[in-house]
Amino acid sequence: MTRPDIAVVIRCHNGGRALAAVLQSLAAQTRPPDEIVIVDHCSTDPYTQQVLARLGANGHRVLAAGANAPAALNRGIHATVAQYFVVLDSDITLSPMYLAAAASWLDAHRDVAFVDPTGAGALGGEHWVGHEPPSDSSMIRRDAWIAAGGFDVACGGDYMLDFWLTVWDRGQSG
Repeated sequence: MTRPDIAVVIRCHNGGRALAAVLQSLAAQTRPPDEIVIVDHCSTDPYTQQVLARLGANGHRVLAAGANAPAALNRGIHATVAQYFVVLDSDITLSPMYLAAAASWLDAHRDVAFVDPTGAGALGGEHWVGHEPPSDSSMIRRDAWIAAGGFDVACGGDYMLDFWLTVWDRGQSG
C-alpha cells in the first residue's frame, strides 16, 4: 500500500515577508509535501506582489484568487490532487515532523476526516485531536472535503467551523 500524498495550500494576503519562512519550514519536513500551491488572495502590497512573481518565475505554483478566504483556498485545493492537504496562512510555519505526524495519525484513524494539533507548541504535533473544529493548520482528507462540498464561500471567516459541522452532520468525525 502506498502512502497518501500530501499537499500544502498557502493563502497569502499581503504576507510576502513571511513566505520565505513558511517555505523553509516545508522544505525541512521529515515527510515533505508532494505539492505546494500558493494562492495570492488579493494582495495589494507591492513587496508581496514582487515576492509572488519571483516565486512563480522560479517554478513555484502561484495562483491568483479574488473573493474571500474560503474561495481562495478552494481554488488552491482544486489545483492539487493529493489525498491529504493542509491549508496555511502565509505566516504559519510548521515544525519539521508536522506533516509526517499528521499523516500518520490520519493513516491510523481512517474514519476521521481531519486532524488538528493542540496544546503548547501546537504545530509540533505532540498531541492530536479529531474532535475539535479544524484550524488553518489542520490536515484534511480530500474525500471528506469533497463530500462536504469544499469550504462554503458564503461563510466568510467561519468556513472551518462550517466544514466541521458539515463533516459531523455527514456522520464522520473530525
